[in-house]
Amino acid sequence: MEMGHVEALAERILFLKGDVQMAAAESVETITDPAKMLARRSKWNRGAPADYNGAAQNCGANADAVSKQLFERLVADEEGHQNEFERQLENIKRFGLSYLALQSFGAAAAPETAESEREIRAAPDSRLNQSGQSAGPVSGSHIGF
Repeated sequence: MEMGHVEALAERILFLKGDVQMAAAESVETITDPAKMLARRSKWNRGAPADYNGAAQNCGANADAVSKQLFERLVADEEGHQNEFERQLENIKRFGLSYLALQSFGAAAAPETAESEREIRAAPDSRLNQSGQSAGPVSGSHIGF
């Protein structure tokens, strides 16, 4: 469980006048191999969505809509994390650890998206005015490469 999840759950428990006691679920194992780290994290993560779904259903059955929404958000987070762990593991298997080194510098995108990113970079910037200068920032979200 990530610290952000722990904090959100602890805040909710405290709001509901419960007591929170923080303790490690198990001893910490030192792992230095990135693929093993991802594999371990993926293994730990697999049961979390089912656990959170069960908690959300229990909250719904007991008319606690706010806690139910919290657990539903955590389910979505965990599913996204699992997808990312599996994608990173697959890329390490396909391209070796040098793939991670490139990611840490932001020098390369995942190989399956690199071609589309090159196309985006090559496209003219629609925010440029007629003299080729930037027309200013774009409001809303954007993707940086």
